[in-house]
Parts: sequence; C-alpha cells; structure tokens
Amino acid sequence: MSAFLHRLRALLIKEWLQIMRDKSILAAAFITPILLLCIYGYGMNMDIKPVRVTLVVSEADPLYDEVRAVFTGSPYFAVSENRNIPQAQARLQAHQTDALLFVPSLRQVQQGEQFYAAINGSAALAAQLTLSYLQGALAQIKLTPQVQLRANINSRAWFNPDNKSAFYLLPGQMVGIATLVCNVIASLAIARECNRGTIEALFAAQVRLPELLLSKLLPYWLLSLAAVSLLIILMQVLFALPVRGSIGFLAATLALYCLGCCLFGLWLSALVQDQFLACEYAIILSFLPAILLSGAVFDLRTLPWGIALLGSLLPPTYAVESIKICFLSGGNSDILWTNLAIILGYCLIFLLLLSRTLIKLRRYGRKLS
Repeated sequence: MSAFLHRLRALLIKEWLQIMRDKSILAAAFITPILLLCIYGYGMNMDIKPVRVTLVVSEADPLYDEVRAVFTGSPYFAVSENRNIPQAQARLQAHQTDALLFVPSLRQVQQGEQFYAAINGSAALAAQLTLSYLQGALAQIKLTPQVQLRANINSRAWFNPDNKSAFYLLPGQMVGIATLVCNVIASLAIARECNRGTIEALFAAQVRLPELLLSKLLPYWLLSLAAVSLLIILMQVLFALPVRGSIGFLAATLALYCLGCCLFGLWLSALVQDQFLACEYAIILSFLPAILLSGAVFDLRTLPWGIALLGSLLPPTYAVESIKICFLSGGNSDILWTNLAIILGYCLIFLLLLSRTLIKLRRYGRKLS
C-alpha cells in the first residue's frame, strides 16, 4: 500500500472516531431528517378533506337528488342542506361551512340557469382547492342528453391522479432536507479542528491537501448518502411515494448533489473557522434558499423575475426538478443529463473554492485575512 493510502487510511479512521465521539453529528445526520420528513409529510399536508358544503335549493327535483347523491357519496365533502338563503349566508359568514352551492332546478337549467357557488376566500389555497373539488363533483352529474351543464370538462391529473399534496411536496422537500444535513454536518469538520487547535498539528504532520480534503469529505458524504437512503425508505413506507422514473438517475442525482453540498459545507467550515458560525451560515446560505427559491414549494414562475433569476442560479433548483421527474413522471433523460451536468459544474466550483481556502489556511494559519 502506498504512503498516500496509508496516510489517508489513518486520517479517515481519525475522522470516523471523532464522528462517533460527537453524537450530535449522528443526530443531525439521522434524527433530524426523520423529524423533518414527518413535519413536511404530515404537517404541510394541503389536502382539505372533508370540505363542508351547504347545498342551497329552492325546490327538490331529480336534478337536486342527483347533486345530493354525488356530494354525499364522496369522502371529500361533509354535506348539509338549507333552503333559506339568508340562513345559509349566515353560516358562511360564521365560518360554519366552507362553501354554499346554489342548485337550480332542472327547469331553470333548461332555461339557461347555471350552478352558483359562494366560497369562503379567507384562505386562498383552501378556496382554490374547494373550487376544484366542487368542479370535479359537478362534472360527475349526469343529466338528460338535452340538458347538460355548461363548460363541463372531463379532466385527469397525470402523475398525481389523487392530487395528494404529499406527492407534490416530498420530492422537493427531500432536496431541502438533504441540503440541511449535508451542509450542517460538513460545516463542522474543519471548524472543529480550528476550534480545538488541532488543525496546526495536521499541517505540521505534513498532511497533503488531497489527503486532508478526502479525509474530511468521504465520511460526511457517506453519512449523507445513508441519511438520504433512509429518507427514501421512509417515504415509501409512510407515504407510498412512487418511483416512476430511472432509479439510476435518482441515485446519481442525489449522490452528486450531496457531494456538492458537502463541498460547500467544508468550504464554509474552512472559511469561517468556527463551528457555531459555520453552522449558522450553512443554514442561512443553503437550507433556506433550497426551500424557498428552488421550486420545491413555490413555482419559480410565480416569483418576481429577479428572485426567479436568483433561484435559477442555485443548484437545488436543478436537483428538485430531477428528483420530481424521477419520483413522479419519469420524464425524458435529456433534462436529467442536463441537470446532472449543472450539478457537477457546481461541485467543481465548490471543490476549487475549498482547495484555495485550504491552501491559504495552511500557508497563513487560521487567520486568512
């Protein structure tokens, strides 16, 4: 075995022993992802079920019977009836119902009358979901061939036919969790040596730059991959999230993205040289942008163009797009290859920044200024 491998093996054993002694790193790598997954999977559930609907009708007829049968037979609605319009409006005003559906008679429909819905709009997202539920239910109503509801659209949601919010949120949030774990645990590695005063001992032992870099990178990268693998297993067990795309692309994207995050965390660690500050900067500069500016929750097209441009410059944006494709749609490989190349480019940039910072740290000591 060459001298390089001997020294690298010794450094890896040293780093692993430090990780095992510092239980907070193991907690950040495995307990934090589980907690965040449960919070995102259960706490950020945007599925409103059941929606409280009050059917307002002036006279009962076959059309109303059909409408009532459709709504009462659906698990998405809790149905009540009211024939007094002021009382129904008072219920909506008092937040005792989410929507009022004014049902015309069959005779009125024949004369061109349409259904009318009044929805509680105090919560915009809930109002949009309520409206979509009502439209979906009304589309199931079967009238005579001579009388059909206007603008009746038969639709189907591809890739997420049940419109489960967990399916939409979890692939993107998985990238956010991986970003947090990788950056936080890696940001402690070099800063810990600086705080303990052992970084000078490493340099005095004539440890070369590739050896130091690999000894700090490999353990935390492997821990990150183990944490991400645990997340995938839990998403399958707890939420039955499908993997419709390429498993190879999924594994390659996550492995390369975790590598880039670890490099970024190590660069912050070498630059700041303090464990607390490095951890703070890792959360602010990596985790928050990965959640808010990557398209994981908010579509970038809804943001102001300057913020959307900033989001398009961040590596999580491309990881989120690829992970969603691999889990939900299994889209064409051109997008996945392109995103992999972009993430690889960011890895090389972070590797260059880390190498330059370590060279300066070795040359000038702990104070890089």
